[in-house]
Amino acid sequence: DGVLTAGDKAGIAFAGGGSDFVISGTKAFDDDSQNNLNLRGRLNLGILNAFFSNTIMSGVANIDIRITGPNSDEVLNGTAVLDRASLSTFVSSDRVTLDQLIGRINFTSNRVDINSIRGNLGGGKVSISGIATLFDDFRIERLILNM
Repeated sequence: DGVLTAGDKAGIAFAGGGSDFVISGTKAFDDDSQNNLNLRGRLNLGILNAFFSNTIMSGVANIDIRITGPNSDEVLNGTAVLDRASLSTFVSSDRVTLDQLIGRINFTSNRVDINSIRGNLGGGKVSISGIATLFDDFRIERLILNM
């Protein structure tokens, strides 16, 4: 029927390597099927390194994320609360590292709200807020950051 179900009603638990989270519900694989997928718990952000080139993430986030709606128009909602996370990436030919990041990220439909994330940049303190809009496949369409 075009969907994958994550375990029984309790879902599938993943624990180890700094993560302790549960995936439950269904993920659609064709346009007409419905998504109802939930991810909850503590996520080691290093897992995300598999999806990004030239960017390294570490630390943890407490997540409560839902993907709902038909696969042709799926919606992402929820929160991620950063707990001493770090992100290192290239800007032009220079590596930029943000560390000791603490703060909340809200996901609403095709929008990501970054609410006062605090941390360190180059030995000094930094506060980051902003928004990102996402394409239907959750890639970033537009990003506005205030530092």
